[in-house]
Amino acid sequence: MYQITVQKHTVGHKVLLSDLSLEIKPGKVFAILGPNGAGKSTLLKLLSGEAKVKKGRVVLNQLPIEKIPPAQLAGMRAVLPQHSQVAFPYTALEVVKMGGFSWKMSQGDLTVKARKIMQDLEVDHLKDRVITTLSGGEQQRVQLARVALQISQPSETDKFLLLDEPSSSLDMACQHLIFGFVKELTQQQIGVIVIVHDLNIALQYADEAALLMKGKLLTLGTTEEVLTQKNIEKAYQHPVRVVYDPEGYRSPIILSEPKPVKATSTEREKAVFKD
Repeated sequence: MYQITVQKHTVGHKVLLSDLSLEIKPGKVFAILGPNGAGKSTLLKLLSGEAKVKKGRVVLNQLPIEKIPPAQLAGMRAVLPQHSQVAFPYTALEVVKMGGFSWKMSQGDLTVKARKIMQDLEVDHLKDRVITTLSGGEQQRVQLARVALQISQPSETDKFLLLDEPSSSLDMACQHLIFGFVKELTQQQIGVIVIVHDLNIALQYADEAALLMKGKLLTLGTTEEVLTQKNIEKAYQHPVRVVYDPEGYRSPIILSEPKPVKATSTEREKAVFKD
């Protein structure tokens, strides 16, 4: 289980997060939502241990995250940043197998496991390609396969996969492929904590969500409880419509045009006299 309490987290004199407390259990997709600058990436960095909270604490499996040895931490959580680049000419398969660096098994068995995940993400046919020759979307799926392999090692502790916008800049089919894949991981009791900008994707795949606004937690709960018209409009400062589907599917969120402001009678009179 992940537990985080942030009284205040600053960089320089700027407060990035404050008054925030979360408890995240494994076996679910937990979405971190909010407009640009809300503190989503900062929260993910604190959860991963990449950054240390200034005033507060992060606990993973009842251990303060800063006290967990790196090798042990790698078996408890895997992290995929928004941009992950490889500078050397490794093949796609070699990159994926890097996720199994701590696995105690033969290279042959590791290759079998790596290729199974690559097949699930539809990149196995690229296994012998140098990763720098792949498209951005292909590289993203290869990197996701790497961290999925890392976190798939059998363990008695809770495990989490932390993703920062894993489907950004991808087409609709690839987005659903990726989120369908991470949803399947929860069947192995792996927790997925993911930053999502597409609220409809969040509604379809996330079980729970935290909606951030200006570095604070606006609301927390099931995705349906969080993504109401009122909450969305307050956080994003834009009108929306939440359409309820009669078939029982999760409801799509549609951006609405700002309603024109009706002029008062006095304003109309002024306009007439001005003309």
